[in-house]
Amino acid sequence: MKDLLSLTLMLLVFAASSCQWKSKAKQKQPDDFHQDILLMKGEKNFYLDDETSNWSLSLHYLEKDSALAFYTDYNKTVNVFDYRTGHLTDKVDVGDRVKNVHEVFAYNLDSIFIYSFAQTTIFLERKDGSTVWKFPIDMGDYLKTFTLMPYLSTMRPVIYYKQNWYFMCSGLGEYPDIVTKREERPTWMCYHPANKKVSFLSGFPEFYIHNNMGTYQYWRPSGTFNPSRGELVTSFKASNQVNVLNLDNQEERWVSLKSHYFDTIPLPFKGKDRDYESQQESYYHYLKYPSYEGIFYDKYRHVYYRFILHGVEKPDLTKRAKAYFDKKMSILVADEDFNILGETPVYSGYYVPVTFVTPEGLHVLKLTNDENVATFTVFQLNPKYRL
Repeated sequence: MKDLLSLTLMLLVFAASSCQWKSKAKQKQPDDFHQDILLMKGEKNFYLDDETSNWSLSLHYLEKDSALAFYTDYNKTVNVFDYRTGHLTDKVDVGDRVKNVHEVFAYNLDSIFIYSFAQTTIFLERKDGSTVWKFPIDMGDYLKTFTLMPYLSTMRPVIYYKQNWYFMCSGLGEYPDIVTKREERPTWMCYHPANKKVSFLSGFPEFYIHNNMGTYQYWRPSGTFNPSRGELVTSFKASNQVNVLNLDNQEERWVSLKSHYFDTIPLPFKGKDRDYESQQESYYHYLKYPSYEGIFYDKYRHVYYRFILHGVEKPDLTKRAKAYFDKKMSILVADEDFNILGETPVYSGYYVPVTFVTPEGLHVLKLTNDENVATFTVFQLNPKYRL
């Protein structure tokens, strides 16, 4: 009788553990991962003239003015569109006023940032061309070892918070034998107008510092800002984790925002010298494997979007100009506490760097054959997952 009772107990324990295992296994199934967290809700068109490029890296949505601002590198001009109609309403020429214009970012219709790499200076100008202020960037010892410069773009925005300006900065991933600490490769630059000083904040993940990863595609981070919490969030192309920096208390933490579709990103680690792969080999590797391409905060819905490009099994470099668009995309959505709500797979053919958020939803530039129209697909948070 004792043996029968023991056998019965063992079977019950096994059945319970089996059910628990099945329950855990079920949680990992794609159907339960909220693949429909984002829904495609139409398209938005902006009608370009012959001189306006729809591949601008300095696009910005100007909420106060219901406008969209593109910076076109070809003619050094900020082009302003009426967001409601999609038609061009204004042009601001910046090419003749500052020598060697490197990056331009329209913060609003009356505030245009111009970065001159040759002068190592950032200018804040009004629409009429008058200079509000300018400050040279004192790189100190940074220039002795590697290039560190601001990048002003959609994925590297300009942030104004409590009387200070924040610019994302980055350089190529070289000199791992010289750069041995995170602080020696900062990701954010802060300008303090009160004392006209510049300081550098945060840094790359440790594995970035100690390795020359052999490909320039992985070295430019992207960032976003949560104004309600005063948090700068930095995403790195080769890391599952993102860095969260609180500007009020300067505390940093790392949180995982890992894609559901892969665990790690194979990287072409090379030696500590600078003789790494050719650009063609480097780009082939980048196309073949996945990468985290950008992160955006949505202040209207209080969520983060993290973009992931998936690898292409056999990249075709004969069509290099469009090879990037062969990569399928997924968009991971997380709440303000970085709890992952879901991840929606999207077809290929999107250009992540030209992305913006409005009260309507998330807008991502779509590849089309019409050079005179910039077409954005509008994604909206699925109502059943709305916070």
